[in-house]
Amino acid sequence: MSRALLKSFLLFAVSVAFFVGSAWAGESSKVLIAPSTNQLFASDDVIAIRLEAPFSELFARKAGGLFEAKKVWVEGKLFAGEQEIAVRLRMRGYSSLGIVCSFPKLMLKIDKDASKGTVFEGVDKVDLGTHCLEEKEAKEKQFDGLRFPHREALLYQWAKILEVPTYAARPATVTYTDSSRTSPIPSVTRPAFFLEHLSSLKKRANASEIRPVKDSLHPFEDLTAKDAPKLVWKSPEESTTLNRDQLARVALFESLIGNGDWRMSSTELWNVKVLELPSGEWITIPMDFNFSSITLGYPASETNWLYGAFTFWPAASKETRLRSIEDFEAKKSALLETIEVLKNEDPEGYRIAKESLSSKFETFAKLKE
Repeated sequence: MSRALLKSFLLFAVSVAFFVGSAWAGESSKVLIAPSTNQLFASDDVIAIRLEAPFSELFARKAGGLFEAKKVWVEGKLFAGEQEIAVRLRMRGYSSLGIVCSFPKLMLKIDKDASKGTVFEGVDKVDLGTHCLEEKEAKEKQFDGLRFPHREALLYQWAKILEVPTYAARPATVTYTDSSRTSPIPSVTRPAFFLEHLSSLKKRANASEIRPVKDSLHPFEDLTAKDAPKLVWKSPEESTTLNRDQLARVALFESLIGNGDWRMSSTELWNVKVLELPSGEWITIPMDFNFSSITLGYPASETNWLYGAFTFWPAASKETRLRSIEDFEAKKSALLETIEVLKNEDPEGYRIAKESLSSKFETFAKLKE
């Protein structure tokens, strides 16, 4: 074999191992997928944009009920620097849209031609995590932490550092301009973050989505239709295709951030996705951390093992549990470096994140004993 041919073969092998392979031989908790190539997610720096749309008219449609409200699209404009980009947008979310947020999360469809030459080039759809509530509303509802979505964006950055596959995210500052014809809300500038759409995540992972047998989040969708997902979900305990060691690593991450707002069953995947890789292996994708203790604003303590500890952590091999903890511990300093960005804009979030890391790593040390 020539040197050039050998080099090409080795590069191909490394690429395959990185994009869809396991980092350890045999059972593995560290599964890697290709990183996002979109310029929007190439940096963790805060991006400033302006979004113009008939927000008060859109938000009024919440009265029609959760599932109907999510079907309503409106036309808007996204301004990246001096460039105007046509967008369509709708409300998204469940808890935030149904019972919590006066300014709910959004999904944007971006005009392909208009986005050329901007950081949004190549982004067809993208989710936007908003500030949810204004200060007075947040304090009355005891959800003050939701006003600081940069905390949640930071947790996606932690997942990237810890090599837990999830969506790409980018913190932002958004100026919202209401173009409603009647009773427009005042223009405001608030922290936010962009979150990769599921279609983009599946594309870069070269994966298909696994859905529950009866999906409680999509109650009106016919899962027996020809175009429905072809695979039937089994419980994690029974599945022979689900990577349980990788799921345990997800549970360890959820514990780190103090998040118990996730569930997996035959009828529900709540705040997680399950993807099938080309190898046939199923991996778990954590998502939606807005009700984690760090985002809400209280330290993640030893009691925050929550749901995943009792269900999925023991299912992994002892070796995997030990190596996952050690791998997380090796990256503690990198996690601490990321929270420095909160020190000035969100000192309370900085304090909470720092205390949470200290508390959780003390708990992890005890798990190795």
